[in-house]
Amino acid sequence: MEYVNQNCHTCLNPHAGDNGLIGDEEQREIIPAIESACDEGILAFGPFPADGFFGTYNLNKFDGILAMYHDQGMIPFKSLSMEEELIIQPVYL
Repeated sequence: MEYVNQNCHTCLNPHAGDNGLIGDEEQREIIPAIESACDEGILAFGPFPADGFFGTYNLNKFDGILAMYHDQGMIPFKSLSMEEELIIQPVYL
């Protein structure tokens, strides 16, 4: 049996943008990108609001988590699993 990575993405805006009230990046950019990845056979899920995502330990259900900005992902991730997980940070250009 082949192992398949499951990756998830958090939202850029609080509460996933509240249907455009706080921001529309989720509908305009993030959801289409996730759908495109799925079309290419990548198991990508989301976007999930980060506050609820990390607070309910959903991070244990996925092999990779893409947070939209540094503090959104690193603060809860380090708090919950600093000793257990591999952290890969991108180079910011």
